[in-house]
Amino acid sequence: NFSFIEFPDSESFTYDIPLTLIGKVADHNRIVKYEVESKSDTSDYEVKEALIPAGKYTGHIRVILKNMTELNDTTYQLFLQLLPSSDLKVGPLNYSKAKLTWNNQIPYPPHNNLRRSYNMLVSSTLNFVSTSAAIVSPNALRAIVAATGWNNWDNTEIHGNRANGSAYGYYKYLPQYRWLYTDNSYKGYAARLGDYLKKYEKEHGSPLLHDAGSYKGQPIQ
Repeated sequence: NFSFIEFPDSESFTYDIPLTLIGKVADHNRIVKYEVESKSDTSDYEVKEALIPAGKYTGHIRVILKNMTELNDTTYQLFLQLLPSSDLKVGPLNYSKAKLTWNNQIPYPPHNNLRRSYNMLVSSTLNFVSTSAAIVSPNALRAIVAATGWNNWDNTEIHGNRANGSAYGYYKYLPQYRWLYTDNSYKGYAARLGDYLKKYEKEHGSPLLHDAGSYKGQPIQ
């Protein structure tokens, strides 16, 4: 699964589906045959190559995914089936198929302490430490990620005991509110979001609007 949420300004993304060779390596690139199953979506991607390089046990099926507006509320799917060739046989059945999905969506904050973080950054009539999800919208979540660069709050190597574990659904895009509240850092992040929204309005000629929730159709602030 892939989301453009972490690459908001990219027109495309190169995604490598991994391949593993069982057997001996070769002194030449091995071209891997495959077919796209009929249940796949037929647009907004391009398969560039499928190979196992010379001297390697691993290769890839390289897919160029295109960032389209439709991905904000649509998930595209690509189903691939490996095929035998004169140089390679297909391995175990369980490992001969791949499903790749991509969109530009972001999951809603699954925990009260994450929704509080959202409400500390996005202006509304709610108390700034409210746990309500009433004003949560995908557009505002994407704006927060774009403004702050937050996409790794599930990573313990980076955030240690501040990382979002299983109790927080390993949510990547918002920290727990206490990490923003105790040192008042939410004010700085809210200012970053404000700067991003001003830049967006200048570039697009109109403000970015909430696309869901009780503020749907109103400018994000």
